[in-house]
Formats: sequence, structure tokens, C-alpha cells
Amino acid sequence: MELGLEKLRYWSETMSSREIDVLIGFDIRQIERNLLDAALKISPDANISGLGRALHDGNQTWIGLDERTLCTGYDELFKMFDIVGLENESCIIDLGAAYGRMGLVMQSLQPSAHYLGYEYVPERVEEGNRILKQFHCDNALLVTQDLFADSFQMPEADIYFIYEYGRIDHIKHTLEQVQEASFGRKVKLIVRGDSTNSMIYYHHPWIASVYKPRHEENFSVYSNYCNI
Repeated sequence: MELGLEKLRYWSETMSSREIDVLIGFDIRQIERNLLDAALKISPDANISGLGRALHDGNQTWIGLDERTLCTGYDELFKMFDIVGLENESCIIDLGAAYGRMGLVMQSLQPSAHYLGYEYVPERVEEGNRILKQFHCDNALLVTQDLFADSFQMPEADIYFIYEYGRIDHIKHTLEQVQEASFGRKVKLIVRGDSTNSMIYYHHPWIASVYKPRHEENFSVYSNYCNI
């Protein structure tokens, strides 16, 4: 019998995210090991902070980071969607998507919603799209993208998710683009990372100060039109 995603929430409550990845066919550990080996060949003395920069032209891609930290856990992704709500035609944009786990969780909850994940590392994008295709996630896609590129324009969405993906100046730029894309629209913003939360608190009152956000242990949720 073909494995489906209808039990993904149950699995997230009874298994580790790494075990779920193995069950559904992800090869994250091997891909990350290959990326680490490639980075060490270029910069054998680099630490975790420097390996991604060495391999990817100065961009912080967190090569060498354990996948439990690199990727948001399935249980946490379900909690995020429980908080923000997920309607039929919701559009979710994942900024720093890694392998696109969020797209799988969306598919299990609301297949008619739309997921677009941006990730700098093409090996992660290729693997994520392979799994999304395997599970017939027709409305979910990962795209290889430098979010700091001059040519990149932030699309409109109902929900944005930022996992502190890179350098502070890159995150600042992304938040400014999210603000511009959200003008005149109702949006919710999910954030992981202390530096990103701090920037929102001090520099983005449009989404931090009018309506009450919600702060969980590992993430925060903001809205420009309702209390969370």
C-alpha cells in the first residue's frame, strides 16, 4: 500500500522528526554530510558559522548544522498551523525552507492551500521537491533562490514563515520585503530566531505593535489584522 500523509500528525506525536524523515524517504543526513565534506575541502578549519559561507559564496547556509536544528520539527509545524489557521486557498511562503517539511504538513492538513518555499542550497531543493512530488503535493513547490538577490521580489501571501536563515543584513532585507508585499493585505508572520524577533519588535511596528502577537518556546506568530 502506498504511504500517504494522512497519519503525519499522529507520527509527529509519536516519533521524532528524524524517524519521520526516514519513514517517508528523505535522505537528509546523507545530503548534509556530502555538503559538509565539500565545505571542509574548501575550508578545513572553518567552524559551523563559516562552513556555509565557504561553500556558498559568503552566504550563511548552515552547513554542518544538525538536521534537528536545521529543519523545524513536524510537531512544531503542526502547532504553528494550529495557531495561524489554514484556509482552503491560503498561500504560505517559507523563507529559508531547507527541505520543505512545512509543505508536507500543509498538504496533510489542507491540500488546496498553496506552499512556496525558497531555499538557497540546490541539493536541499531537489530533495524536497522529490518528496513533495512523491506525495502528490501538487500545490507545494521549493525554489532555489538567493533571497538577497537584487532581482528577487517578494510575492504576496497570507502566511510568511521566516526561520533565521542567514546573515542579519539578509534577514533585515527580507523583513522589509515582507512589509512591502503585505501593504493593504491581511497577513500573518511566523518567526523562528531571536535576532529576527528583535528586529520585528524594534523596527516593524506595522505587525508587532498594533495587534497582540503570540510567543511560543521556539517561535512567534504576528499579525497585522488580529490578535494571535
